This record gives sequence, C-alpha cells and structure tokens, in this order.
Amino acid sequence: MSDENINYYYSKKPNIIFGSPAFYEMTMRYVKQNLTSVKFGISGGDFLYESKAEEIINYFKAYGSNINLTNGSGNAESCGGNTNAFGKNYAPTCVGSPYVGTCAIVINPDTLEELKYGEEGMYCVSGKNVFKEYYKEPELTRQAKFMYKGKEYLKTGTNGILNSDGVFNLTGRSSRFYIMSSLNKVYLDHVQIIVSAIDIIKECAIVKKPDNDKLYVNKAYIILKDGIEPTDETKDEILMKLKEQVTLHNGERAQLKPYEIPSSIEFIKELPRTIGTEKIDYKPLEEMALEEYKNE
Repeated sequence: MSDENINYYYSKKPNIIFGSPAFYEMTMRYVKQNLTSVKFGISGGDFLYESKAEEIINYFKAYGSNINLTNGSGNAESCGGNTNAFGKNYAPTCVGSPYVGTCAIVINPDTLEELKYGEEGMYCVSGKNVFKEYYKEPELTRQAKFMYKGKEYLKTGTNGILNSDGVFNLTGRSSRFYIMSSLNKVYLDHVQIIVSAIDIIKECAIVKKPDNDKLYVNKAYIILKDGIEPTDETKDEILMKLKEQVTLHNGERAQLKPYEIPSSIEFIKELPRTIGTEKIDYKPLEEMALEEYKNE
C-alpha cells in the first residue's frame, strides 16, 4: 500500500472498508480527501486497541465520515465461530457473537475449568462448524481438543472475555506468555492492552527479555503520541502510572501485577509488521531485547 494507490481506492467513494490497523494508520498518514462516503469500517488481521479505534474514528470525522468501526480480529482464531453483524454498534474490541448452533465457553487454560461470564480465559468452541482435524496430524488434533460435559471443544488459542449478552471480547493470544522463575505466568498481550491505555501512548508492543534472577521480564517498545517527548522523565511517568489502576477506553479499570510492569521502556518510531498480514512482528523486537540483555 502506497500514498498513491490508497488515495486511488478512496477516490472510488467506498461505503465499506476493511483493513488491518496498519491500513488505517496509512489512511491517517496519507489520505487528505473527503471521506463522507465511508459508512462502515472493519479492522482485522491484528488486534485493534480502543485507543487506536478512537483515533481512527476521530480522523474520519474530521474528513466528513461518521464511520461505524468494528474489530474483525479474532474471527480466524475462533474458527469462524464468531461474526460481527453488519452495522451493529459493537464496542471496538468485540469480535461478535458465536453463530447459532455453536457452543462457546471460556476456560482456565491450565486447569480446563470453565470460567464465569466476564472472566478472562481461553476461548473454546464446539459445534458442527468447528474443523474436524489437522490433516495427517492426529497428535496436533488431540492436543487442540478436549471433552467437557459430553461435548468436544476446540482450544482456539485466543484469550478473551465472554459476556452475558453473548458477545466475545478478544484480549490476546494465549501463546504469547512466559513463566518466570517465581512460577508466575505472564500473558504479554494482557500487559500490552493495559500499557496501551496510558493516555500519552499511541502504540506499544511488549516482549519478554531474559533476566538473570527472574528468568524473564517485560520489555516495552512504545510509540508516543504526537507532541510527547521521548525523555527519561516520560519513561518515569509511564512506569508511575502503571503502578496504579489504569482506566481502559471502555471505562473499566485494570492494574498490572508488580511482576507484570515492564522492567524497561524503549521509544521507537514504528513497530515492525509482517508483510502481507501487517500484524505486529514480535520476532525482531525479541531479538533486540535479547541483544540488549547480552550487552548489559
């Protein structure tokens, strides 16, 4: 996607647009034309943080569009068991409701115990639309499924919250975690969501960094909002705010545990993305954190 072709596509006056958070970032960077025609937008391919959704909505409003923006991320991870009803005003982090005929639960990934509405855990689905098996990989199939109350469920590998109104809020990937020497388990996407809610942060990525005493700690790579200086004082301000409860953009309050607070912060201008999907590429960030550890 370039300055030239993204403006060409918008010149066709689309009513509905679909793209990754990186696509919307390109829009805000390069498109300076009337966007009144855009009525509905879906973001997919990577998680859309509420702070970013708010920024996108405000940008479109400035160019004449009252865009209704929803988060399509998580539909693949939930194996097509979710859908965003077109035009329905879901919260930006919601990835929709399970299809009719699909049984959905959220479990503790360590114990496989079913959790209550509003509690965060791994999203699991059961039903005729759920895939049957991995092709010629029976062991992978066995690991991905389990029996609960007489039904076979698929572990989607996606963490989130199933609400009493039937919609699912994705919070991250269950594979992005590590265990410290204290045996505390740290889910990096959970930390990332809370850090990103700090009002001076535009985007962030959290990765694990080796540590001699704790085995691993959190390293934060942060893009600041325009006008905020990348100084040591700014780092101290962020760390101070993370020691207290943070107000998420949906109004809820959340707080990191002491061992979840990043041990160090590095300000960067952009996050690496995988070509094609435009998802955050965590591998180069992990390599940077490892190199920093080796040089300490």
